[in-house]
Amino acid sequence: MVNNDRRLIFAHRYGHLPLPDVMNYNLCLQFRNAFSEIIDRTFPEHYSINDDDNNKMIAFWSRVAVEYQKLIPNLPYGSFQHNYPEKKKLLMSAVSEGPFWRVLSIIELVLRSGSNPESVQGHIRYLFYKGLAPYAVDDSAGPACIIPVDTPEAAAATVGALEDIHRCGAQAAHTNLRTAAGHINAGQYRDAVANSVHAVESIARDITGQKTLGPALDALGNQGLFDHPALKQAVSKLYAYASDTVRHGQSTEKAAATDPSRDEALLVFSTCAAVAGYLARKKSGLTRWRRLRKPC
Repeated sequence: MVNNDRRLIFAHRYGHLPLPDVMNYNLCLQFRNAFSEIIDRTFPEHYSINDDDNNKMIAFWSRVAVEYQKLIPNLPYGSFQHNYPEKKKLLMSAVSEGPFWRVLSIIELVLRSGSNPESVQGHIRYLFYKGLAPYAVDDSAGPACIIPVDTPEAAAATVGALEDIHRCGAQAAHTNLRTAAGHINAGQYRDAVANSVHAVESIARDITGQKTLGPALDALGNQGLFDHPALKQAVSKLYAYASDTVRHGQSTEKAAATDPSRDEALLVFSTCAAVAGYLARKKSGLTRWRRLRKPC
């Protein structure tokens, strides 16, 4: 069977090798290897008297390693001092063998550094563009955050929606979605569902002035923002699902039965981001045609 995704290499496209396990949120081997290669290629191990670019790279990666050291229990701060090969080894070991949250934490440290070299940033963003992990970089408002997604195309849509929501000034909706993404990353799927739906409720209330979602949806329909009643019903049913899922005071058995999976939480998150982004564009008069593009 032919896979038409041009980002895949020949052997993957035509079935000679199994496709990368990009949906593994623990991060597949291809992603880890690619990030390790970036560190190996851009982190020099020795200062050079006549090479300022070399020395800037050492200084940059050393700062990242020091910040990462602070995350590790029982590792004394600054224990490596000026031993740059050991700092490089520390980062590469974490990327190759550490839990997924350490890898993504290092990436956020890199992206949030004020002195982040453009070449390093571009290489890292290209990893996400290639779709090697079910995550995307959200730059809609500082600091940069890694959010969960299911496909590269969904990544572009979700990040675009977050940008539109931030641009139109719907900060409560934006905060709720970023919080929902954090809950998914932490495995707190009920909380992710709740915050995702709260984002839609928040921006609907902002636009209409209504205090609850039901009247807000009616007002949106009257304003022509939901031209078909089925759209309003879809959002209402999503809200009903969220209410049933996150309701407190349930028995242990019922709570377990309604506990959402990661896939369900991700579906609600991406859907709510799309709806909130749509309302944000309507609110601010924005029109946007977004294409997935290769990072610079």
